[in-house]
Amino acid sequence: MEQGVYMALDRSDVNPAQYETQLSPEEDKKFWTWLDTQHTQKHIGDGDYNYYKQRGYGYDYDFRAAYVDKQQQGDNGHWNDIGKKPNHPTFSVESKYAKDAPGYAGHWEGDLYVPPVNEKHYIPEVHDGQ
Repeated sequence: MEQGVYMALDRSDVNPAQYETQLSPEEDKKFWTWLDTQHTQKHIGDGDYNYYKQRGYGYDYDFRAAYVDKQQQGDNGHWNDIGKKPNHPTFSVESKYAKDAPGYAGHWEGDLYVPPVNEKHYIPEVHDGQ
């Protein structure tokens, strides 16, 4: 397997607050209970959880979308792509927001993320032979 690093993408023009599923007040109250439970069960990390608690929306993942779609964290420790926002490193055509930011959407070939053609995402390591 080729060794390499993922470089950070400059998607500073993406406003994460713009990409958040809207819920009724009653449903949003249920969402917050669900979010607390997911965090308590270690399905949502402290960083994502605290960002939600402080701002009311996610940074690069819309957990409200996962909640509405009745998604759970996968066996691999990741959530599916439905709630990925355009500033997520593996934002894909499977996200509900792909139609809003198609230039940022890559795709999956099995377990391999293929970035959109307009972005250089994966940088192979250079080895000097030692």
